[in-house]
Amino acid sequence: MPRLKNTVNDKDRKTQCVATDGSICYKVPLGPEEDKLGHFIESEKVGNTMIFRFALKKNTPSFRIEQREPFQMSFD
Repeated sequence: MPRLKNTVNDKDRKTQCVATDGSICYKVPLGPEEDKLGHFIESEKVGNTMIFRFALKKNTPSFRIEQREPFQMSFD
């Protein structure tokens, strides 16, 4: 299967890390992908690199609202 083409490949982002006795917090600034960023999928540690995967937001089609005359149902 062919690989998908990269639409963003930004290696110059200034990432921030704050570590305490109980946690580590990474802050990564968002760029042009912000509007496409969907829900979190998974994270994994590979060597000395943390990898976070997110799904893309999908545009869902809007529902079409039809104007209809009121009607009444009868089960007589």
